[in-house]
Amino acid sequence: MLTAPVLSEWDPLEQGEGSIDPLGLAPAYERLADQVFKNVTVRMGRIRFVTAIAVGSWVCQPWEPDKRAADGISNPWQVFEWTVVMAFVKAQPADGSARPRIAGSQKVQRAMRDQFAVSAKTYLKTPTVFGFGGVFRRFAIGTHVIGRDGRLDEAGLSLVRAWAEDQNLTGFQDGTVEGPGQTLLTRLRSVVAKGLTQGFLREADLSKDLTQELVSHLDPDAIGAGRECEILRELVEAHSGEGAPFLTGELQQRKGALEPRDEPGILRPLVARAPAVLAATLRDIDAYESLCRPLTDAFDWIRFSSSEKRGVPLSPQEYRAASQSAAFVSAIAEGVRRLQLRPELLAKDRLIQDLVDRFDQVNGPVDLFDRILKFHEQIQRAKPPEGKSAWLERHKDGVVIRPGYALKDPPAPDSEYVHEYRLPTFSRFLADLGRLR
Repeated sequence: MLTAPVLSEWDPLEQGEGSIDPLGLAPAYERLADQVFKNVTVRMGRIRFVTAIAVGSWVCQPWEPDKRAADGISNPWQVFEWTVVMAFVKAQPADGSARPRIAGSQKVQRAMRDQFAVSAKTYLKTPTVFGFGGVFRRFAIGTHVIGRDGRLDEAGLSLVRAWAEDQNLTGFQDGTVEGPGQTLLTRLRSVVAKGLTQGFLREADLSKDLTQELVSHLDPDAIGAGRECEILRELVEAHSGEGAPFLTGELQQRKGALEPRDEPGILRPLVARAPAVLAATLRDIDAYESLCRPLTDAFDWIRFSSSEKRGVPLSPQEYRAASQSAAFVSAIAEGVRRLQLRPELLAKDRLIQDLVDRFDQVNGPVDLFDRILKFHEQIQRAKPPEGKSAWLERHKDGVVIRPGYALKDPPAPDSEYVHEYRLPTFSRFLADLGRLR
């Protein structure tokens, strides 16, 4: 069974020091990844949550998008998202067998375990980014499932109609027609209305039968082969990017979804037969990652080496003595050389050009130690809103890792690339939609 990547308990609003992207490599990566898949991101899990977004938009249709609950924060869509996540959490089988997990489920599990209501205070701090509605919003807008205001767009109306027909939910889209769909729509709108009035939802606000019905109708493992599946397939293959049709054909030969560690070995051989524009992007990606990988590993080795010293400063000379340091210098030189052979990429991406300039002609491990720390410090200072502290503190004899960024084990990357270029996510979509058999 496929399982979705699930967000951890990490809460970005509670992290004050910029705990991701210590070398500022992400912006250039995102631009390159957008050239491969424009409406897909690595945070996306199971494609049926796009249907859930469309269904939720229809459920919330009676309210204006800027309507706020009694808490003054949550809008109708957010209350619907609480409802869906609560349903999936409540429906976890007692025998411990797996059911598809959903972003936000850990927060809801904790609230329900501690007998708290699900609310803006107990749910994700930034649900518009980390809830399933936020994670898939880019895809839903880019494929015209919803508009930027959250209202159903043309593709969304078709998707809801197809879903309701496949699920035998007569009356769901036309609430004036009697049937099980009209009943479900009425009950869901009643739950959303209650959540808006209260500013929260209790476990008791979602009945057992409504829980089972929601999970049954939106189960990511049970899309089936009906019209809903056809529409989602059209959206995925027609709107994911110019290279999507070619990549779909290549993935179909593998007959299964990819793991992130598989991606470099899949993308590199495709250069020889990919369409020209996609092939050029794949060459840019491989060149960029040839520098990102050793830079990241060299920085992580500084973190690990400093962690090993337990508060005693790590000196540049000690870093030079590490057996890996010379290999990092050589690999970085090769990455710089490869990027210098991509002048068009450097001309259109200032950040990559800056990276090349900063690490060109590194003169040994001590020089690398100094350059990489200065670069990290600059990246942290430039982070909004007012800069972040560096992960390592300077001392007279070297640097000391700050406790929150220590590494107890030596770096052992399982992929040749630092970043994932969305092919595994795309392959999960295709697998869910029956395209990889």
